[in-house]
Amino acid sequence: MSLISQSAERAYHLTRRDRLKAIMRSGLRIDSTRVLTDFPSPEEVRAMYGCIPVFVSVKPWVERERYELLTDYGNPADFVLLSVDINGLPVAADVMSLSGKGAYLELDHLWFEEDDHPLSGWVDPKSQAISYHRLITDQDLITAANRWTGTMAILSSIEPDRIKIVD
Repeated sequence: MSLISQSAERAYHLTRRDRLKAIMRSGLRIDSTRVLTDFPSPEEVRAMYGCIPVFVSVKPWVERERYELLTDYGNPADFVLLSVDINGLPVAADVMSLSGKGAYLELDHLWFEEDDHPLSGWVDPKSQAISYHRLITDQDLITAANRWTGTMAILSSIEPDRIKIVD
């Protein structure tokens, strides 16, 4: 069972402005293939999580690194930041953000070249890896991963009444 968000009440989701009307009408839906990146593929993400989650961050994307990432996908004015109520929703670790922290993504697990990282206590000593299954079911691991990355994967759709536009 995935962690149910109890500590964080709000998170943030960045989306293209042309998607805003549909999101405010229908919410943020799992299994949407309208994502900012093409790695990993939607099929690979679905294999990791059992669905394509809604990805959120614990803080608004204001860091320069994130802004530069955004410019890789177009004009920053074409995007809008949403504040999302995630209280009570099922949460998992954001595997893609872990890859940005040095994790190597494989078919059913990830691994780190370095031994000294905040998730080292969850690395299987035999395989030297962490399974994706654990990243969606082990509550302590999910919490540690989400604290480290500042992001998380929401494993259910988010209804419109939980979403606010951040000016």
